[in-house]
Amino acid sequence: MANSICWDRFFSNLSSYEKFLSRLRSLIGAAGNQLHTKTTPLPELAIFQMAAWIDADVAALRQLMPWRDSAFQWRTPDGAALPSIHGLPDAAGVIYVLEGSLNGGPLLERMLTDSVPEVSVDVRTFFRAAGMDRASHWGAVQRWLDQTLRARADLERAIASAERTFLVIETHLGVLE
Repeated sequence: MANSICWDRFFSNLSSYEKFLSRLRSLIGAAGNQLHTKTTPLPELAIFQMAAWIDADVAALRQLMPWRDSAFQWRTPDGAALPSIHGLPDAAGVIYVLEGSLNGGPLLERMLTDSVPEVSVDVRTFFRAAGMDRASHWGAVQRWLDQTLRARADLERAIASAERTFLVIETHLGVLE
């Protein structure tokens, strides 16, 4: 996915970074709502914290952009386009993609700071995953996936859900306005 999205357009200035965060927030929120209401049992997921991290970053960004009209809102595509979650295999595919996205945070953070040097640590909470131990977290997610997806049919359904989730994210972040 990292190669199929033109990251430069999201990391060219503070406003473009805010656009990226706003688009991602709509997806994270929609996915979190589906996972929270339709799926049990779940591992300890970062997705339920990701929205708060993004909200904190957007609030800090707006402090850096006092010239921006506070009433202005980015048009954000509907996050409801995520794959429907009807059980654990569907949830596992979405979880794999979104929880795994934390592993790309350091790379995207480096791209952002190289392009927009004025971006402070205060607006990179999401990329930093609020200081969580990514390796331990990802290991726990992988163990949950292994335990949950023992049947071949469940694994195939999870893979299809993950592929749909990747496609939705690529489309969602790739929409030009």
